[in-house]
Amino acid sequence: MINHLKDFAVAKLTSKPNTADTTVTLDTGEEDWMPSILPAKMYMWDYGGYPDSVLARKSSKLEIVTVTDVTGSTVTITRSSSPVDFSSGVEIYLGQALTADDLKRRDSFIKHEANYTAKRGDRINGNTSGGSWTLKLPDSDDCQDDDVVMVTDRDLTWETNALTVECDGASDTVADDTDFLCDVAGRTITFSLDKSNQNWNYIIT
Repeated sequence: MINHLKDFAVAKLTSKPNTADTTVTLDTGEEDWMPSILPAKMYMWDYGGYPDSVLARKSSKLEIVTVTDVTGSTVTITRSSSPVDFSSGVEIYLGQALTADDLKRRDSFIKHEANYTAKRGDRINGNTSGGSWTLKLPDSDDCQDDDVVMVTDRDLTWETNALTVECDGASDTVADDTDFLCDVAGRTITFSLDKSNQNWNYIIT
C-alpha cells in the first residue's frame, strides 16, 4: 500500500467511480490528507500493486480531476473531458498532481493574511502587512503525535505587526503556554505536536 505522505496529500478511496460519478468516498480518516486550499487539481488512479514511491507511481488508469469540496468523507470532483472508468479498479487513490501547473503543492507556503485555524501539515506564509492576526494550531485531538505546522515570515512583516499563535484545542498549549508571539522578521517556525502532553513544541530557523 502507498505510504501516506502529507506533502503529496495521498488518500485512499472506498468508492470505485465510474465515468459519470462526480463524488467519491474517502476511506475512514483520509480527509485529513486532502489539500487545505480548494479547488485543487488531483490525480485519480488505480494503484494496481505498483511500487510505493510517489515519483515511481504508474497506472494504466489515470485521470486528473478537480476537487471542489471535501465534506467529511465525501469529495466532490469535476471530471476531465475524458473521464476514466475506475469501477473495476484494485485500489483507487486521489493524490496531488506532481507538476506545478496542476496544483499548488502543500509543501509550498500558502499565504494567509487574517485569522486562520491551521490543519496538520499546513505550511503558512503568515503575512501581517494589513495588521496583526491570530493563527490557531489544530486541536491535538484531531492530530497524531509529531504532526507539524510550519509558518514563515516570507514577506518580512512580523516586526511591524506581530503574528500570534494560539491553540484551537481547549486543553492544548504552545511552547507550554497559552500563546506564542512571532515578532521577529524573516523567521520560519516549525511547530511539532507532543500529543501525550497536548503541547506544540517549536523550532525557529
